[in-house]
Formats: sequence, C-alpha cells, structure tokens
Amino acid sequence: MKIESSESRMIKDKESKDSLDTPLNYNKSSHTNYELLHQDKREFILSQLDPELRRNEFQRYFRLFGYNPDKTILQVHIVGFFNKGQLDPKEKERRKSSIERYGATTFMVVGRTHDPSILNNVIQPKKHNPYQRSPGYVGYLWKVKNKQNRPPHEVIPLDFTPLNIPYPNEWKKLFATKGFMIALHVPSRLAKVKNNITRLLYRIGKKPGIDVRKEWSFLDDIESEMEKISEKMTNSKK
Repeated sequence: MKIESSESRMIKDKESKDSLDTPLNYNKSSHTNYELLHQDKREFILSQLDPELRRNEFQRYFRLFGYNPDKTILQVHIVGFFNKGQLDPKEKERRKSSIERYGATTFMVVGRTHDPSILNNVIQPKKHNPYQRSPGYVGYLWKVKNKQNRPPHEVIPLDFTPLNIPYPNEWKKLFATKGFMIALHVPSRLAKVKNNITRLLYRIGKKPGIDVRKEWSFLDDIESEMEKISEKMTNSKK
C-alpha cells in the first residue's frame, strides 16, 4: 500500500485552499499587457518591504537547501497540477534510485509565489510531450540561461513565501492565479530528512506573529532547527 508523505499531504492541503484559476497555456508575446495590469499590484507589495533585504533573505533561505546561485536550478510548477504528469522511464529510474539510496527523492518544494510575472523569466522546458512532463510544469530559473545572467533569487517575484509559511491574504487577492510552486533538488544529505524539514517549516508557520511582509526573523529559527536535524543525523551514523 502506498503511503503518502507528510510533505505531499501538506502541499495538497495548500493547493486545496486556493480557488483562483491559473491558465496552463501562456505565451510571452501576449504577456506585455498582462504585465502592465499587474504593475501597480507589485508596487503595492514593494511598498511593504525592502527589496534588497528580501533578495538577501531569499538567498539565505534557499541556501538551507543547498542552493548555489551560480548552479542551482529552481523549477516552477502551477499549484494544483504539481507533479501529476506521467514520468518518462529515465525520470522514473532516477527517482527509484534516489529512494533506494536515500530513502526519499531529492526533489523538494520550497515555497510559492502568486505573481504571474515569474512567467517572463522562466526558461520553458524542451520536452513538450505530456508523457515526459507534468502538465503544471511551466519552466525553470537558472543563472546560466538567464539573459541578464542573474541568479534565481534575484529574479523570483518579491511575494515569494517559504513552504508552509502563511501567504498574506491581501497579496493573494492582488493576483488572479492559483500560485506557482518553487522546487529544487536538494543535496543527498537532506533527502533523508525532507519530511523533518517540511514538518519544521509547518511548525514555524503556525507560530503567532509570522508575517512575511516583515523582516524574516523566522529564518533564525529555521537555521537553528536544521542544525539540530543535521547533528541528529551525524550522531545516528556513529
């Protein structure tokens, strides 16, 4: 019998709470007018935070998952369609190998954004065969392929919110999208403790007073708890 991981359950819980639609098909040529319609909304979000500080917080958060600005690829998936496509034989074998070796896959969702401007920066995948690609997978962010040679944490929308941390309702009302899940492949050392990390973020997200519009002081708690997880892993090997 297939046992659903706590990570999958929490992701589904978040997906089920969203009711706004996001088009599965888009093209960048028709995105200009759409972009103008949302410019004032982004200015509203911009007025609530320090952009430079927020970019640094993005990078600090992503580094907890092995993020390297020059090398890491961040995948973008539409909420509600995440990981629902059939896998090609190569990807199936990769996941099977990862589970056998680490007890879990290395793929992990790390947060979300509702700002559709992310579609302007994603590199669209080459695989168009639905058998080879999830219907909600819209592309990826990668410094190597970015036209301005900018790393993912510098181009991701400023409304990005870590996994299981509450996304402000007033922000959600600004954009007519279900949202976009941001995911990456974590280092093998973290693959075995993905569920621990997900539960950790869930607990922190439930703490009173957590507000992503303010400075991300909760990163201190995440770093501290992840150090404990790392120490526990090290001690278990002795």
